[in-house]
Amino acid sequence: VIGTQRMKKLVSLLLLITLMLSAVLAACGGNSGDVSADASAGNSQSGGSASTDESSPIIGAPSDDPAVSGDDTSDTSSSSTGGNEYEFKGIIFTEDYRAVEPFGGSYENGQLFARYLNRYRHFLGDDINIYNMIIPTAAAYYMPEKYESQYGGKQLDKIDYVYEWLDGVTPVDIYDITAEHKNDEEEIYFRTEHHWTQYGAYWAAKKFAEIAGVPFEADLSKYTYGGKFYEDGSPMPFLGSLYSQTQQQILKDHPDKFFYYEYPGEYTMEMYSYDFKELKRTKDSCYMYVSDDLPSAWYMIFMDGDNYSIKINSDVKNGRTCVVFKDSFGNALVPMLLSSFETIYAIDIRKFPINAIDFIKEVGATDVLFAVCAFTPMGSNYQYVETIRTMGGKYLWEE
Repeated sequence: VIGTQRMKKLVSLLLLITLMLSAVLAACGGNSGDVSADASAGNSQSGGSASTDESSPIIGAPSDDPAVSGDDTSDTSSSSTGGNEYEFKGIIFTEDYRAVEPFGGSYENGQLFARYLNRYRHFLGDDINIYNMIIPTAAAYYMPEKYESQYGGKQLDKIDYVYEWLDGVTPVDIYDITAEHKNDEEEIYFRTEHHWTQYGAYWAAKKFAEIAGVPFEADLSKYTYGGKFYEDGSPMPFLGSLYSQTQQQILKDHPDKFFYYEYPGEYTMEMYSYDFKELKRTKDSCYMYVSDDLPSAWYMIFMDGDNYSIKINSDVKNGRTCVVFKDSFGNALVPMLLSSFETIYAIDIRKFPINAIDFIKEVGATDVLFAVCAFTPMGSNYQYVETIRTMGGKYLWEE
């Protein structure tokens, strides 16, 4: 009898440990994503009509818990389990010497993000084109399947879910056109850095131009190819943020090549304080010099990083003015839009202290593009688009 009681206690203890591990795995997600699960939401991915009432509940949001959604979470190893794939410090390393940041993210946040964007249509009316480009992270292209299920399921399902909730805002789905080129000689995403390359941004800009009905210089041979090169023309090794985070020798042995494309036409870039009250600098290039000794900072070359609110005047005379609300992924995208718009404003949604609706109207925008990486709508940064819309207590939503 005593042996039976001990056995029951042992079984109970093992079950408790299993449940605790499952709870931990269910809460795992990308380093920047909010992966809080809504267990009561159910698994339906039907968006229904796009309500914009903030007081209404989240409708039909799938669960962010892999166990609830049916994803296989049986493989929880954090070491190499076949081939050269392994996990270290929360980063996945693939067989082709690539570091990939896992993606978590919440369906619930994504739905709220879409509903917040819909409010821009309400306050701006029908005369201004509004677009949303959610830029997938590298995990959407390169994450090994066993880790994808472990970290909250397919990123593309969550992006599609946001697009389903847009009402009066045009989605710019760039996955297919970029995925077609993920095996090209030029990389669409860096292997040692969490950002994409400007080659990936080029294909995204091409897709956006088609949807917006604006011109686009598609001939890359006309652009000036720049980057970090030695005197003999060979590329200097680029070791980005994911190398800095992990210091893995496998990345140091297989560094990236850093490059960019300079628009062939003439333009000026005006860099202002975030509130546009002070002009800091004017340049004839969207690229800045970053010391050769700081390879982990080279992505700052694009648009001088996130340090300014920016206005660009191009030589395209089509009367189209585009306000691009962005995060850091937008820095590589904006220079690829110079052949498409006469004027471009590049605004970091995380640092903008001006009411967005007033600003869009004041600059005479014909087009508004929200270009953000997938972590923004699905993570905690989804709220910024609402914060800048209601800045100063203006354009509050009618309950």
